Amino acid sequence: MKKIFLSAAVFILLTGCAKIQSKDEYYNSTEQVESEKSVLMSVNCSEILKNMDSLDSGLEKYIPEYGLIVEDKAYPIKDGETVYDLLIRVTKENRIQTESKGIFGNREIEGINYIYNSSCGKGSHWIYKVNGEIQQPVCSDYKLKDGDIVQWIYVCNDKESD
Repeated sequence: MKKIFLSAAVFILLTGCAKIQSKDEYYNSTEQVESEKSVLMSVNCSEILKNMDSLDSGLEKYIPEYGLIVEDKAYPIKDGETVYDLLIRVTKENRIQTESKGIFGNREIEGINYIYNSSCGKGSHWIYKVNGEIQQPVCSDYKLKDGDIVQWIYVCNDKESD
């Protein structure tokens, strides 16, 4: 009986703290950042175009014609903003679905624009580069600096991450 009560209390505590938003509330809640500091960012899944036979059925409609989900563009950044913060802000602004995993600032990207890790065969996944160098999967740790170039790239095998 004690376990049931404790489980119920934890559930109520956790769900009571969560802010539930509609799709429109979520996408319309983007923060406008004004800063003289900026970075370039893009989101690219063009490698899938060469591997369409490996793509999970039904996902074809989420692959842009040239594979660019977000074209290379300059975005202002705040002091202390991370690669994760920027990706979430940009995808919200552009109404692009994004899913991540992790807690307490240890966020990894699972999917962008309904394209998830392993959606294009074993070993396919999202990686990110900053200034041409592949970074660790945890994107909420990397603090951006003025002039950084951030590239989110979907790879269909581990060639890109070697």
